[in-house]
Amino acid sequence: MPHSTFASQPALVKVAVGLTAYNSFAFFEELVIDRYGLWRYLPSYRFARLCPWDLGAVLVIAGALLAAALLRRGTKPAKGAEHPLWVKLAVGLMWTNALLLGLGILGRYGLWDPSFLPAVAIPALAIIAGVAAWVRRRPASMGTFRQQPFWVQISSALALGNLCLFLAFVA
Repeated sequence: MPHSTFASQPALVKVAVGLTAYNSFAFFEELVIDRYGLWRYLPSYRFARLCPWDLGAVLVIAGALLAAALLRRGTKPAKGAEHPLWVKLAVGLMWTNALLLGLGILGRYGLWDPSFLPAVAIPALAIIAGVAAWVRRRPASMGTFRQQPFWVQISSALALGNLCLFLAFVA
């Protein structure tokens, strides 16, 4: 069975995987640590503010993804292990989640005014156009979930989970 490696993924997929991992951390931070007061027990943690814990999460995620990207560097995707349509849509969802979380963070610090909502159309259209071009340029294969790299599998599941959390959070 052909199997693709994380190192052979396009940069778009690698960055989306990193953004999804950080989005998951941010949701955990918001919905568990901040909501239940666990922040009082974490040294140097700042409630509802950027803090060393956020920087640590970014460094751990970036380090893990960098190691995964450099592992087996120069490998080519296995023949027949192209991205199925669901992976392409999941990557679009990962970027959409990152956009929404970014707007939420900017709003928390007073850097985003909801009256600028039409400005969101530009990155949203870029995400839609990018995924559409990816689907059109490389036809989707009938690859299976197991053929995708571990990081892509995990991020696809996290992207769906993050979307559910986001919808529950704003509802």
